[in-house]
Amino acid sequence: MTERTRTNGQHERGRYVFVYNMGQAQFFLDHGLRPVAIGRGTRGDVFLKFERNEATEAVFENWLRLVER
Repeated sequence: MTERTRTNGQHERGRYVFVYNMGQAQFFLDHGLRPVAIGRGTRGDVFLKFERNEATEAVFENWLRLVER
């Protein structure tokens, strides 16, 4: 049996974080992250696209701690 491979779209989603929540997007910006793109989703809602890396993961962890309070 062969292993399923990801489509290009699925692979791209793994490399990036798409943030549709503007409060969360502002939090990312306030913590020094810079989007690689700004766009509209299929429903017309605005998103910011960030590269997924250690810095993004760290800020996301901080975001989760903030919203858990």
